[in-house]
Amino acid sequence: MMNSSTLVRFLTTFIIFLFPFLSYSQDCELDFTYGLTGSNMTIMIRGGALENDILNNGDSIGAFMYLNDVWVCVGSVEWTGEQQVLAVWGNDFSSEYQDGLMPLDTIRIKAQSGGVVYDVSYSPTAVFYQDGVHLINTALEFTPYCDDSGSIFGCTDSSYFEYNPNATVDNGSCTSINEILGCTIASYVEYNPDATVFDGSCETFAVFGCTNINYLEFDSNANVDDGTCFNLIVEGCTDENYVEYNFEANLDDGSCDTYIIYGCTNADFIEFLVTANIDDGSCSIPIVYGCMDDLYLEYNPDANIQDNSCITFTVYGCMDSEAFNYSENATVDDGTCIAAIYGCTSSNYEEYNPDANTNDGSCFTVLNSGCTDIFSLNYNPLAEIDDGSCINISFGCDDPNAFNYDSTANVNDGSCVDFIYGCVDPQAFNYIIDANVDDGSCIPIINGCMDQAYMEYNSEANTDPGLCDMLIVYGCMDLKASNFQIDANINDGSCYYNGCLDTLAVNFESYATVDDGSCLYITQCSLPEQYNGNTGQNMIVGFLPSAIDSLPITNEDAYIVAFSNLGILVGSIQMTDFDGTLAIWGDDMGTSQIDGAEPFSEISLQLVNSNVLYDIVPLDSNKVQTELIYFGNNVVLFPYANYQIVDCGNDMGCTDSLAINFDPLVEFDDNSCYYAVYGCMDPYSFNYNPLANVNQVSSEDSSNPCIGIVEGCTIYESINFDESANVNDGSCIPFTYGCMDSDAFNFNPFANIEDGSCTELLQGCMQESALNYCDSCNVDNGNCNYPIFGCTEETAINFNELANTDDGSCVAIILGCTQSSAFNYDSNANQNDGSCIAVIYGCTNSDAFNYNSYANTDDGSCIPVVFGCTSLTALNFDISANTDNFSCIEPLYGCIESFALNFCDSCNVGDESCIYPILGCTQESSLNYSALANTDDGSCIEIVMGCTQSSAFNYDSNANQNDGSCIAVVYGCTDSTSLNYNNIANIDNDSCIEIVYGCTSPSAINYNPLANQSDFSCIAQIIGCTNPEALNYNPFANFDDQSCVYSIPGCINPFAMNFNPNANLSDGSCIFPIYGCTNEFAINYLSIATIDNGSCIEPVYGCIYNYPFVLNYNTEANVNQVGPEDFSDPCLYDFGLRSSNQVCVDPSAENYFPLADLNSDLYNPFVASNVLISYDVCQFIYGCMDPIAYNYNFEAGIDDGSCIQYEDLIVGCLNENYFEYDSLADIQNESLCMTFVLEGCTDFNAINIDINANVDDASCYYNFIPGCTYENAQNYDIQANLDDGSCILTIMGCMDINAYNFNSSASQDDGSCVEYIYGCTNSLAYNYYELANTDDYSCENVLYGCTDSSAFNYNHLANTDDGTCIAIIEGCTVFNSLNFDFSANLDDGSCIAIVMGCTDSSAYNFNESANVNDNSCQPIIYGCTDINAFNYDSYALEDDGSCIEYVYGCTNSLSFNYDQQANTDDFTCENVLYGCTDSSAFNYNYLANTDDESCISIVEGCDDFTAVNYDSSVNVDDGSCEYTIGGCINNLYLEFNPDAQFSDGTCQTLLIPGCENSLFIEFDPLANIDDGTCETPRVGGCTSLIADNFNYLANDDDGSCTFNDVMNELSSANDSLIELNDLVINCSATLEPIYLDLVEGWNTIGFTLRSPQDVVETLAPIVDQIKIIKNNDGQFYWPEMGPFNQIGDFIPGQGYLLKMNSFIESYYFPITD
Repeated sequence: MMNSSTLVRFLTTFIIFLFPFLSYSQDCELDFTYGLTGSNMTIMIRGGALENDILNNGDSIGAFMYLNDVWVCVGSVEWTGEQQVLAVWGNDFSSEYQDGLMPLDTIRIKAQSGGVVYDVSYSPTAVFYQDGVHLINTALEFTPYCDDSGSIFGCTDSSYFEYNPNATVDNGSCTSINEILGCTIASYVEYNPDATVFDGSCETFAVFGCTNINYLEFDSNANVDDGTCFNLIVEGCTDENYVEYNFEANLDDGSCDTYIIYGCTNADFIEFLVTANIDDGSCSIPIVYGCMDDLYLEYNPDANIQDNSCITFTVYGCMDSEAFNYSENATVDDGTCIAAIYGCTSSNYEEYNPDANTNDGSCFTVLNSGCTDIFSLNYNPLAEIDDGSCINISFGCDDPNAFNYDSTANVNDGSCVDFIYGCVDPQAFNYIIDANVDDGSCIPIINGCMDQAYMEYNSEANTDPGLCDMLIVYGCMDLKASNFQIDANINDGSCYYNGCLDTLAVNFESYATVDDGSCLYITQCSLPEQYNGNTGQNMIVGFLPSAIDSLPITNEDAYIVAFSNLGILVGSIQMTDFDGTLAIWGDDMGTSQIDGAEPFSEISLQLVNSNVLYDIVPLDSNKVQTELIYFGNNVVLFPYANYQIVDCGNDMGCTDSLAINFDPLVEFDDNSCYYAVYGCMDPYSFNYNPLANVNQVSSEDSSNPCIGIVEGCTIYESINFDESANVNDGSCIPFTYGCMDSDAFNFNPFANIEDGSCTELLQGCMQESALNYCDSCNVDNGNCNYPIFGCTEETAINFNELANTDDGSCVAIILGCTQSSAFNYDSNANQNDGSCIAVIYGCTNSDAFNYNSYANTDDGSCIPVVFGCTSLTALNFDISANTDNFSCIEPLYGCIESFALNFCDSCNVGDESCIYPILGCTQESSLNYSALANTDDGSCIEIVMGCTQSSAFNYDSNANQNDGSCIAVVYGCTDSTSLNYNNIANIDNDSCIEIVYGCTSPSAINYNPLANQSDFSCIAQIIGCTNPEALNYNPFANFDDQSCVYSIPGCINPFAMNFNPNANLSDGSCIFPIYGCTNEFAINYLSIATIDNGSCIEPVYGCIYNYPFVLNYNTEANVNQVGPEDFSDPCLYDFGLRSSNQVCVDPSAENYFPLADLNSDLYNPFVASNVLISYDVCQFIYGCMDPIAYNYNFEAGIDDGSCIQYEDLIVGCLNENYFEYDSLADIQNESLCMTFVLEGCTDFNAINIDINANVDDASCYYNFIPGCTYENAQNYDIQANLDDGSCILTIMGCMDINAYNFNSSASQDDGSCVEYIYGCTNSLAYNYYELANTDDYSCENVLYGCTDSSAFNYNHLANTDDGTCIAIIEGCTVFNSLNFDFSANLDDGSCIAIVMGCTDSSAYNFNESANVNDNSCQPIIYGCTDINAFNYDSYALEDDGSCIEYVYGCTNSLSFNYDQQANTDDFTCENVLYGCTDSSAFNYNYLANTDDESCISIVEGCDDFTAVNYDSSVNVDDGSCEYTIGGCINNLYLEFNPDAQFSDGTCQTLLIPGCENSLFIEFDPLANIDDGTCETPRVGGCTSLIADNFNYLANDDDGSCTFNDVMNELSSANDSLIELNDLVINCSATLEPIYLDLVEGWNTIGFTLRSPQDVVETLAPIVDQIKIIKNNDGQFYWPEMGPFNQIGDFIPGQGYLLKMNSFIESYYFPITD
């Protein structure tokens, strides 16, 4: 006899076993296509469901229903491997057959991949709901059941319940087996997974791991392979930075040798990098060697590398050695050669030839007249008569080929300098100091390291100013490696790691590659597991990198765990997932069980690394140990940390003999060693070391190491450098080198160190062109004498009578034709000799079409003879022809389209007369008859009558016109005995469900899953507490579920000091606290108080009376006396009128004035006589004054009877969702809420039994009643609980199946039916029929065009006139004819050819044949036609007698020697040079020839504007300048120089006074000068008044506060904290503000608003009081730095660190938008 649980298991197993045979067909041709039924449900596949090894992209996965022995797809998608949505389609109840899932149908998923069909299991299983959404986020399980090769998958082992005799391939579905003996413990080698009964055969303990030595994961201790051998060992170089890198290698064999350097490795390219060993494709420009300087003849424009082939410099000049101006330096002849003219070149001889340029020795006869001036260039010692021809001597370089050629020089003084080409830029790399002509070869200086052995090597550098700094050193650069090379800067892959390789050792290091024998075997701790919970609220602990780096983390498997003060695991983080933060989870206040950290409780941290457990010791910013206290939604940041090995039964301590705490007796080191740090421990000393713990120089030298502070100048290169100073006081005066001799030429008034650079002051003429030039002078005295250059030869055309020094510029007179427009113009002539011949332009080619026999100068106008057809009407008229060759072809008009009916074979011009056939159906009885067609094309369609409605029962696919015979199809169950019989159906769709009676309750023992009608046979299994003594005893339960809750006596009042959170029965033991001030020295000390509530008020002495007549009222005072020992009245009074000084003398009033109260010991007659007693001004505070009451108010002066005693409070369950709910309770105790109220159907015979319900809601039903369950359906059945798909929705529409607009979905006819009307339904067609609703294929395209046959552009194919018809207009249509008619479109042969020419009969060149004027007419122009006259007019055609002869002279009216009579310039003009002509003036201009009255008298004095005695009127410095001392003159700067007389811009560092000593509370990190404000030494400790360990001496909180007492006090506020937490977490907070008190210094705050807000805008109201705010990521907002906001927005619920400059009470976050 089976018990109930065995029976349930058997039935379940049996159903699972039979299911493949009862429900599934082994059909491997599964169809994944589906139809859209109008209603669906969404299944989203994502997360873990996407991870499987079965499906590939493109495979099918879908939902199926089993209908009529066939699996029907109701939705599918192609697998993509990414998140996707599967739409599952439900039944369309408007159709007559089932085409989708019914409501509550289980959704079965199948997949197909590689020819195999799989059943897909998923969790939780989904049932179909219209518009429902189901998420599959867990792994899918694939069970193959067949493939396309004929295999059947299943359990093939007959010893299992699941055995399938038809299966050919085992699919792992064998799960339930009969009894098998064997080892049933999985931790032994002999373990038999199939065994069900232990037989004692377990012997060898299994060590799981990889047992294959050829794999990286090989474990020498393993004896059972667990499949972890993944990576086959491949030896090679594993560092991808080396050439030898093998991407397949996973074990480095030391073969990494050559470090990869990418670059161009081809030496034939510009980009070639000599150090590169891997080509990166950067080679792009091939090297071309050659001369790259275009100033050389060998210049190669394609060259990109200079190869020293530049040899011959390009020098233009005359290269003819016989020429007059032959240049021996020229390398390129520039065509400037002048033929040598031999003759006598001296004008002192009668044989003088002015045209001669080369003296041939023919000068014989000396002229007796000439220049008699012995100092002239042309002095003639033989002349007796001076002829005025003397030429002043002008010394200089007269060689035109010299660099410094002087055109004014006539006597060579030997100063000529050759052209020296090169780079003349002194800033260039290749600057040539001797070069005087820049040849464009300058190369900019590129500074850089030029040594390839250094890291800074720059291949483009050409100048190394010492930038090579870091020598390339190959080696191991991993700080963690055992062979770390500190000076290496390129990792060469040589790193190895010493450590313990034994996995059983406590110090096993997974990263180690070399065993160094350091393995330790100590008692191994029980390592804590990682945390995987979520209680709803947490606190974030952040670790800076400096904290993590200090921990002994040696492998990626390490993790950090957190424990509460109760030892509960409350958080962990794996180092592989570590992002700098650790979440610590708090207690879920909504449950009775403590499952997280409690508020204000201490948290401890541990590190699990390999097999070793460490305690983590958090350190603050001063590296002082601090506690970690839990606050919900708080953020705590630790900059540093320490650690200690957890002693698990070993002798542990410090084993280092060098440590201060060395213990020679311990066996294992626990990292507790600390070492001596020698140094100065005096904070007032110069060399104070805050890290020192021993005040001596070293271990050998015990003397005091402290050095006193000595202020002074500490910069060595200063005038006032003080060797004894060790603190710079800003007084340094830097060295300034220079000449300090005030009489020297280069005197430097700012110099304070003589550098020996002084130069003697020498005055004189410094103009090199002056005759008295002084080469050694360095100051010009303005007394220069200059020559006046010019042509001094009177016979020259440009003779200058003012010149005193001939400059070689004389131009000899050359006669010839000077008229540039003349035919025989002589460019060398400078005086016209009347020989000019006029130019006649025209075509001079006798073979040309327009040859001109009179022309003497061809003007390029010749037109060649072009033969061709010149007839304008011909088809082959040639517009370019000017001579007809009789080739013209005349036009012949007609139809030239070969497929037209009237095609003309002989015509050559189409005239639009073609007639074309129109194809179409010409049979009038056809469906697509075309009335326009004139030629049948065989496209006619015969009309076939029948039912054309595709959804009709009698649909005729051949019919093309509906004849009204359609019959609607109605699907459904036609069996009246079935559960879902449908009396409307006329076609059975195999959907009938047979009625099966049985127990329909799934929770019953005898539940029949096949039953659909209840027979009330259910045997209920009632689960609950069966112990009558339990608080939650269930008398109806017959199966105990271990849920009994028993009474726990104790104090159940959360306000009590001995409150027991686990108690659920009050035993009257509660002890209640008395809150108050326990400080005897406080003014509000309460002697009976048992718990200090932080209300103590320390005495503050002063005047406490706030009345108008009191002058010195002190808002902070609370004791009206001068001091602790002086009890006298401290107040000062100014009474005035007594009537205005009203006071209150009621002792219970807040503003009680005892000095006027006769009954008070403080009564003062004088004061009382000056005030008026009035009870109207009394102010009272009402409240409970009983100090032992629950609501005691220590500030109250009058008891208002509101006291509530702790004993009177009613403690109970205030949660209405529990049976124990007590509406009269005052205080919630969750321990009293035990039984949750769950409503539902509680009858086990009901189909919808809810096994969790404990209150029946009358919702039970017992039989499946098929029917329509959709409330909005026409046939909704309120009694039905099983939807049978019969619902008829109210859908309006045409229900006539023979109508054109029949709606198969309609359930109610709306009278909208329309009959079929056949015709063309295309609105764009030519024969569109507006009334037609059914197309009969007769549509014809609209053809737009001209339909007028008489028009020029008639279109015979057009059927719709588009208004484009053009009337025929006859005329000349040849566009280049004289009478071309633009409007004509038909040529009438009237064209006249155009003849171009001058048509003006009065013109000089009138052409009688021309009919078109070509603008060539030349009017008769009168003027001077004598080409040898001065005013010859080349345009004149008739002479008018106006000719004028040439008159030579200076014709420039602006010149100094302008000649009004001259009409031809003879080059003698001299520029007017304005200036001061007074040689004694300051601004005398020796070049000026016209005085402009600008002379300035010389004024001597100091002209240096930086001098004290600078005189702006001085123009000549006389050396009298005096200077001041420069420096920083602003005493607000650190660089302030009290001796400075003017500011020299050295003020840089603004003085920030403050305390510079960090050992004082007043320490300011920004201060740079100590202002003596360091007063209060920093004392660390707990500064919180409510903490257990409050230290009244401490002024710097060190985080050591503990709050155990406050914990007990705050337990009563749990309910409100939970509610507030829920409001914040669930973003349901009201707009009521949450107030915060922000203290001066650091605050930890949480953002309490619903939505994110900008940090800057939110904090704007208090920005002046904010120092800085930071988030958990270290991002900050620092108002002093301006609007620099790294945080961005406040995030609801997140914590922040806020540092305040001052206290703010009751701050709340404002809503900014």
